[in-house]
Amino acid sequence: MSDLTSVVADLPAAPPAASVEVAGASAPFRPGPVSRLLAWLAGRPGAGLAFVLGSFVAFLVWGTAVEWLSGRIPPGTLDPNLVPGLGYAPYSLGALILGRRIGLRALDDFWPATGWPESARPEWAYRLANAPARSEWAALAIGFLGGVAALASAPPTVLGPEPGRVFTYIAFIPGYFAGYTISGVAFLWAARWIYLVAGIHRGARAIDPFDRTPIYAFSRLTVFLGIAFVFLAYYSFTVNVQNQIGNVPSLTFIGATIVLGIVTFIAPLWGIHGRLVTEKDRLALDVERRVNRLATEIYGRIDAGSFEATTPLNGSLAGLITLRDRIAHLPTWPWPPNVLRGFLTALLLPIAVFVAGHVITTLIGT
Repeated sequence: MSDLTSVVADLPAAPPAASVEVAGASAPFRPGPVSRLLAWLAGRPGAGLAFVLGSFVAFLVWGTAVEWLSGRIPPGTLDPNLVPGLGYAPYSLGALILGRRIGLRALDDFWPATGWPESARPEWAYRLANAPARSEWAALAIGFLGGVAALASAPPTVLGPEPGRVFTYIAFIPGYFAGYTISGVAFLWAARWIYLVAGIHRGARAIDPFDRTPIYAFSRLTVFLGIAFVFLAYYSFTVNVQNQIGNVPSLTFIGATIVLGIVTFIAPLWGIHGRLVTEKDRLALDVERRVNRLATEIYGRIDAGSFEATTPLNGSLAGLITLRDRIAHLPTWPWPPNVLRGFLTALLLPIAVFVAGHVITTLIGT
């Protein structure tokens, strides 16, 4: 990632490129397997949705067939402990597909505020749309180990009776391993997006506080990721709650998911908030200095008895006051108010409902 730091510091010059050829252009790194899959799906309309749904159906058919043939559940029925755990891999993959698309659109909207040459845009788009192969393979490996630990720690109420439990493991393995490995890559991508968005904001040279489109551009990506991670955690504590009882690896993963969701929403946009505050203060100071200058001039003409001579100055003063009011209403947070309210609602409402339900249950029980 050191080459990215050099890009931020030295733009408009581009960082040294590796010899990997992608779409005829020299790429800064070789993309990982998930990056290649996402690029392949992006080039085929409807393929992403079909792949996500198809993977869920494949996991369901595999697990159910194994449990039917082994006699773990009666033929024609579904294991209520199997189905909730099969959605993690399709969900994470779908979030990556949408996040990638949102991030690229946000880059296009923000680009005028960078002040960088158009020739630098393809490289930033490449970095947003891909992750290095070594990083992805490492994330896949860590996710795989997490899946092993979570499946080994699954409670007996999920795995069923001890005799023949090996067939339950065989039925659960694809969903567990795919869920944790793809989620591991989703964590990697979220961390990369945080780093990249922060770098883009830090290096931007043409931010206009009056133009809200670039200012709000990346909030679409960060709020999407924040809600996606938080929803995943709430899903685990509700629909898939049976698998969390005493499952330390799974609970650790869920805790990390909530933290990452909050960090993803706030962290990459914090730097531009400080820049907007500084720029707003500078604009307000410039206007105030001119207001004071006009006020001094008006006082002088009034004291000299030249009342008619103050008329043109009054018009200028009114214009400056209007501009001062406009500056006072400039946003300094890089997301629209409704976006912030939506994220806080998504984060806090389920907690409030859970607490209220617990209190009501306790009162009824007493």
